[in-house]
Amino acid sequence: MSAPTIGPVREDTVELLQHVEDEEDEEDEAGLLLPFDNRPKIDDHEEETNQPSFDKLVLYFMIIHFLLGFCQIILVAPLIRLFENSICLSHYGFPAAGVEESICKIPEIQGPLATIRGWKSTLDTIPVLVVAIPLGRMGDIWGRRKILMLSLVGVILSLIEILTICKFNVCVIYAN
Repeated sequence: MSAPTIGPVREDTVELLQHVEDEEDEEDEAGLLLPFDNRPKIDDHEEETNQPSFDKLVLYFMIIHFLLGFCQIILVAPLIRLFENSICLSHYGFPAAGVEESICKIPEIQGPLATIRGWKSTLDTIPVLVVAIPLGRMGDIWGRRKILMLSLVGVILSLIEILTICKFNVCVIYAN
């Protein structure tokens, strides 16, 4: 394809236009699947965004997940002790001076404690199984941030459950 001419044209201009056209034909033949380094650079200012990169976002969620798991592991031993103390107090008739931990290690107390721990594990797992898929769909619709904040309601309800069991001696109801 030759360049259209309007009046006299210098030879170097014609050669330059032919060279540009040849480069365009070569790019068309190469296709759009060029290696990443050979792609044309977009203006650097367009690539900058205020949002954190995907790697940072994944790192933040991994840290939050680790911290939540760590908190749950730290809570296990004190919760078992609280439940055991509640059953032990009810077994010995709620003495004013309390009871020593060593006398709470009898089968009449440890059996109901194991039952309570089993039911607690079951009741903690059921909501996760029931709401996982609906919350995932809601996250796709409303956004994951809002749903993650909504999931904190479950954590709060779990803590309320623990406080209720310890405050009102609900262990006695579960054990009997």
